[in-house]
Amino acid sequence: MDAETSVDWTSKVIPLGATGIISLLIGVLLEKFKNRLCLLKYSTSFQSIATSSQVDNWGAIDVYHNGRLTKHLNFVSIKIENSSNADLQDVNIDVSCDPQSQFLAHSAFYNESNRPILLEQNHYNYYTEVLQRNQADMVLAGQNPNHVTPKQLSDELLWVQVNKKFHLPVFYRKTEITINLLAENYQAYIPTIGVGVLHKSVKLLMTTDVDADNKKIILWMLGLGVLILSLELYLLIDFFPLSKEPIIIATILALTCSLVGLGVVMLFRFIRRIVM
Repeated sequence: MDAETSVDWTSKVIPLGATGIISLLIGVLLEKFKNRLCLLKYSTSFQSIATSSQVDNWGAIDVYHNGRLTKHLNFVSIKIENSSNADLQDVNIDVSCDPQSQFLAHSAFYNESNRPILLEQNHYNYYTEVLQRNQADMVLAGQNPNHVTPKQLSDELLWVQVNKKFHLPVFYRKTEITINLLAENYQAYIPTIGVGVLHKSVKLLMTTDVDADNKKIILWMLGLGVLILSLELYLLIDFFPLSKEPIIIATILALTCSLVGLGVVMLFRFIRRIVM
């Protein structure tokens, strides 16, 4: 092999090898990123329970909760799934509602074991302390008609009425929790509910957002795969011009096998959803 042939061979093999190495590195980085990011997906459902109203056709309808007249009661159910491949420890779930609503009661549990999930300890202590100070303030107001409730206490009371923080000692992979809340809205509307998680390497998305996010990832991966495959196909044909037809046929077969594999995976997931 003369020097010219060696240089020509090297100039063709190096780009081909570099393409393969780049493809491998991209795949490794994508997999590493996927494993590092823990994805939690949630859904929220609402069910109206009762509404107080004063109309001529139906008469006076009063709805009470623990002896207190309420305007409109809603049952709110939040389901959160740890769809990642990692177990999470010490996860706090923050739930809030709009200022025109308030939480009257709550419960939470692990779906698989039905074990209860409690409020985060500091949040519970603060919640209890604010209610005690508010009860003492109400006693003072009953004793003194000119008593004015401190603004700080009013603000704190409003905050604890619209915020809940639940603590999960552990959130196992591929498991789900449920948070149920009884909420009152002062204007007879469905309350606006916010759900948040502040935890390292954890991303919380609504179920609809997760589906859209997954579609984006699939499209990016398909586009990147087609680009890399086209580049490799060009380099192979350029390096082996006499084997052009077999290379194209092999590429078509590889794409066909990939599509068949994708179809099998989708069928398996569909069957698993039906069975489970």
